[in-house]
Amino acid sequence: MRCLPLLASAALAFRAALPPTLPSLRARASLVATDLPPLDSLPDTPDPSLNWTAQQTLAAVCLGLQHNDVPTEDAGLVRLYHFLHPRGRVDIAPPPPTSGLQGFVSLEDFLRDAASPALGSLILCSGFKLVGEPTVSPPGPARGALATQTLEVYNEPEASAGGASSSAERTLEALVEAPDEFLQKVIDAVRRGQPPPELPLGSVANEVVIPTRATFLVQMEQERRPPYQGCWLIKEFHNMKRTTFQVLNDGGEEFEGSDSG
Repeated sequence: MRCLPLLASAALAFRAALPPTLPSLRARASLVATDLPPLDSLPDTPDPSLNWTAQQTLAAVCLGLQHNDVPTEDAGLVRLYHFLHPRGRVDIAPPPPTSGLQGFVSLEDFLRDAASPALGSLILCSGFKLVGEPTVSPPGPARGALATQTLEVYNEPEASAGGASSSAERTLEALVEAPDEFLQKVIDAVRRGQPPPELPLGSVANEVVIPTRATFLVQMEQERRPPYQGCWLIKEFHNMKRTTFQVLNDGGEEFEGSDSG
């Protein structure tokens, strides 16, 4: 039988299992260990005369995405497009293949199709930090110098109109709509002191949530030819969050026993 006390206990169990909120990230300045001009003075395209390091380049791009619509709508995305290596543009906004090859990505196509975990975290983020010094590899016969920089991005969950009680109410509503079998699993988990099961499909738990903290390895390459000779361009934002499949495939074989028929 469904009753409010049981549902309230279940809601408290769900809330206790949630990760803690990062403190006051909206009021926190981005942790950028580089000297940059004011936001509205950042260049939209690479400029060899600036002699920017890889860190300065990445910081400028991230700062622009954090304030994406300053000074104009999507100014941060436009700057990102120009500071991306062609391969980076294809990774973020892949065009349809042309004659079996990956085609050119125009700015218009990029603004329409760009999507990646890095963009989801960086656009209008609460803050970001370049962690440590970049690892720099010397140039090779067919490429410029490479730099790899660790980037942390922070996002404070937006406060709902009703505050914490609103969150509890939404959880209760989801539990009320859940099947009896699921509620029994919740009660059993609470009695055993174990984490509660995930809310069933279609509940508030399946809303798209930007992680409060995300880590990326950013690979950059230094251009060797005009017009951007000496400038650093971003090739890849590698998300450091591993999928369950990746974790399960760490080391060893996928199966045991003979592989013969």
